[in-house]
Amino acid sequence: MTKKLEPDVVVIDLSMPKLSGVEATKIIRKNYPASKVLVLTMHDNEEYVYQILKSGAGGYMLKNSGRDDLAVAIRAVANGERFFSPRVSEIMMEAYLRKADTREEFPMKDDDVPLTKREKEVLLYIAEGLNNSQIAEKLYISARTVETHRTNIMQKLDIHDAANLVRFAMMHKKKS
Repeated sequence: MTKKLEPDVVVIDLSMPKLSGVEATKIIRKNYPASKVLVLTMHDNEEYVYQILKSGAGGYMLKNSGRDDLAVAIRAVANGERFFSPRVSEIMMEAYLRKADTREEFPMKDDDVPLTKREKEVLLYIAEGLNNSQIAEKLYISARTVETHRTNIMQKLDIHDAANLVRFAMMHKKKS
């Protein structure tokens, strides 16, 4: 259907009869890079979250999320942003906390973090689980500007994916 319809966003489940959502996401992202993928599923499992993010999905929502949240998620993913329902963000953080000793993983003091004041503000909102549009609204800037700040933060901190940026933001927030 992605080939035929060429949608901006494909909303997909993990459990499907012929092909898993993870495999379908990999195929869609490889063959139809203009189509973004949002996972809408009942599975709130750490391994599923990891696998789907690794496969290239732009967001992960649980089916018990509200209708309004789904609309926000679709818009965010369509705009190239990441979106996770609050429970999925919790899962990501719980997994990280189990796997990393924060003092070894993030030995920086606040003064050592090479970020501008605005980048630190964006990082704080990332730690609170806000998406680019929500951060933009809070800071009275455009979502595109937030994305630029996010990209700069990732480059400065040598972080290469959204999940690790969220992890860093949470750890940094806890230490501040």
